[in-house]
Amino acid sequence: MRTIDRRYVRPVAFTAAAIVALIVVVVVIVLPNRTSGSAESSAAFTTTRALDRATGPFAVANAATYSGTVTAGELRIGLDGLAVSAAGDAAGTIAVDDTSADYRQVGPSAIARGGEKFWRGVLGDSAPSVPRSTDWAHLDQTRFPDLADLLTPSRLAASLSGDQRGASRGSDAIPDARSPAVTDPAVRRTSDTTLVSGEVTVTTDDAGTALVGVRGRIGAVTGTTTRTPVVADVRIVARDASAAQALYGDLSAQSGELARSIAPGVALSLSRSTARPAPGACTPPSCDADVSIVATSATPIDALTVIATANVGFESRGRAVGRPCVRTVTLGRGATARFRCAVTALPRPNGPFAVRGTFTATVYAETPPATITARVSAGRTMSTAPPTGTFRRAGVKTDTAAARYGTQITGLPSNVVYEVGEQAFDGRADDGVLLVTRGPGYSEHLDSGGALESTWPGYQQLLAQARAQKAAAGSTPVRWVFAEKDAASATTSALSANEITGIEVVTVPAAG
Repeated sequence: MRTIDRRYVRPVAFTAAAIVALIVVVVVIVLPNRTSGSAESSAAFTTTRALDRATGPFAVANAATYSGTVTAGELRIGLDGLAVSAAGDAAGTIAVDDTSADYRQVGPSAIARGGEKFWRGVLGDSAPSVPRSTDWAHLDQTRFPDLADLLTPSRLAASLSGDQRGASRGSDAIPDARSPAVTDPAVRRTSDTTLVSGEVTVTTDDAGTALVGVRGRIGAVTGTTTRTPVVADVRIVARDASAAQALYGDLSAQSGELARSIAPGVALSLSRSTARPAPGACTPPSCDADVSIVATSATPIDALTVIATANVGFESRGRAVGRPCVRTVTLGRGATARFRCAVTALPRPNGPFAVRGTFTATVYAETPPATITARVSAGRTMSTAPPTGTFRRAGVKTDTAAARYGTQITGLPSNVVYEVGEQAFDGRADDGVLLVTRGPGYSEHLDSGGALESTWPGYQQLLAQARAQKAAAGSTPVRWVFAEKDAASATTSALSANEITGIEVVTVPAAG
């Protein structure tokens, strides 16, 4: 049993949005039962079926291309045939302030290469500097939309599926039990080729079997203290495996830049850096200075590398003298570099020397190259493979915390399951593993020794689920993801005691 920090878990999308998934699925939507015999319920049933008929095939496309706009607050991004794979990676052309830029994204690592006007539009006119037009630079997804994640065919389908409410669950049920849906999604038809799901307008082809356009809110950009809605107005074309193959060719060509690129707009401070005379006498023509470079940043990028340069010189009577010491060092965010630096070619002193130091830095966002290579390889495999499997509408997790946790881990609404061999899974991880989420509430059923209470009805339910899921999954790994570490540990012991193997149990803390 291991613990995974939730910051490193990217949600898996509605139908096979896993970044490193190894299997692809065919969506076969099983429609919800009508909540009554009324004409209103019948209309909701019919329009939901029409929505599923269009989004189902799209959700399992090998890739899709998008043209139109994606807007987050005042930032308006143009898309010109941006390709997004089934695994949630992207390559193509985008534009800001009517200035185009090349765009590449593997998982959460997104980079662009564009001119000054493009970067001024992204960073704002107050940015002290912008990348050169020839440089690939990192896009901070606390300010810039995660385009690949939002536009993964499966994840976009999820955003259109509509909300449903479930019946109350029994007291003996496990916290993640699903109950039958008692409401239909809020879907209505406005024309032969137009449906409205919630506040999002969906356009289909004339036959109603293909998704060709989406207009409305599809997600949000989550900053440190803000949450900005993302609104799309895009035309969509589902693509085949050859398009996915071409996309990954583009990503492979930029794998080095995806692993390490300039991070413009990072609020880096060098204000605590100092340069002072070294202890002892200063004897021209060479004297030493003790330098301390301190780089701090509140930017929430997991891996920042700072290339800092100190230019240290002496002054005499307000005039620079001697040959300054210039030293470049590499350090991480919040790190300190200390060194002694010699200033040479000093004249004999005519009064005391004063030390002057100036500090500059370039910030890079970094992802281990092996991580990029593995994601590209697995994404290509998943996005070019023929589809197998089934997604369907299911009952609803009526426990709010369990439903929220399931979405945190999988990206799926709780009324959708991934079905393999007639067994329901909550989704798939970015490594292709079948996911079952276990939200808060299991810790309440541990005995004084920290073991699952064998008299709790949920104990046998968990064992039965484990056996059935392993039998259905065959050679595909299964992972149970717990919000509670003690419950994960107790479940690991229970599975072992009952000779159930092949299920990985991990802990991912619930989001605050």
